[in-house]
Amino acid sequence: MSCIVDASVAVKFYIEEAGHEQAVRLLHGSQRLMAPAMLLAELGNVLWKKVRLREISLEQAAAIDEDFQDELIEIVPLEELHDRALALCLDLDHPIYDCYYLALSEREDLPLVTTDRRLLAIGGEDRRWHLRELSG
Repeated sequence: MSCIVDASVAVKFYIEEAGHEQAVRLLHGSQRLMAPAMLLAELGNVLWKKVRLREISLEQAAAIDEDFQDELIEIVPLEELHDRALALCLDLDHPIYDCYYLALSEREDLPLVTTDRRLLAIGGEDRRWHLRELSG
């Protein structure tokens, strides 16, 4: 399966929390994984929070960041998605950060895999995105 992943899923590739095993299966079982460049900033922010909360060490955060950059996830520049992401954000009244993922899902006609409840909620049947919750 090929798909788009957001930060809520990408962090689970490395952190043993709910959904970790499913995320690892997705990572190793996918033909193609894609994400907007926004993912790098979001993953960095998650790592920062986990260090602040003492859930992981600085060394673990650095190792996760290094490992992530070695993964075969195709990172798409925001410039390629911006116009559509902005249109979606204004149309849906939803933060533009998530709309970059929606724009990429729409452009590539690939499912967006997430654990973000707010994002899942906007993917109703009348929408063109294939939003999928991370599951076994």
